[in-house]
Amino acid sequence: MDEKVYSPFEIHNCAIKFKKDEKNKADRIGCMGSIEEAADMKTVTKKCEGIEETVSSRPTGTGEVKMALHIRWEHYVRIFGMKFEELKPGIYAYGKNSRHEEFCLTGEVNNEYDQKLLKAYPRMMVTDGKAMKVTNGEEEVAEMELTAKFMPDEYGMGTYEAMLSEIEDSEELQKQWNENFNAEGLYTPSA
Repeated sequence: MDEKVYSPFEIHNCAIKFKKDEKNKADRIGCMGSIEEAADMKTVTKKCEGIEETVSSRPTGTGEVKMALHIRWEHYVRIFGMKFEELKPGIYAYGKNSRHEEFCLTGEVNNEYDQKLLKAYPRMMVTDGKAMKVTNGEEEVAEMELTAKFMPDEYGMGTYEAMLSEIEDSEELQKQWNENFNAEGLYTPSA
């Protein structure tokens, strides 16, 4: 078996940090069961006399992430914009005045050889409406399914990845990545 092949196998330590909470550390989102990513592409064609002469595809920096997870209550409420000042403490609502909050999501993806890939989506927003299904008598607690859109950051990037085995100070990067992801620190300073 070729141990240089990287095949995503497990996702762990997923954390969320809402855009409004710039000064706080990221917080564990709950328990991520699965995550599926698809980046958006723009295809440009050039025709000459009705025949495609060249085709080029470019990523847009946007895409979609589907997640199956058990989410912490405080994150659920904020993701769906369910907290309103005019409601009594402990009361939440969802409707036309709800505004889904933007957030950053990070996590660690392992392959079968425990090689760790750090993953970050610096700007995300849930695009699904609130949905729920409860079935009495089930033997397993169902995971919530969410779809979110990722958007480009100030550098035009929608996602970041770091293979820890290729990073010199991987422990420090991993700590910073998980607690307070900031893309600015990932770029080489210009001379």
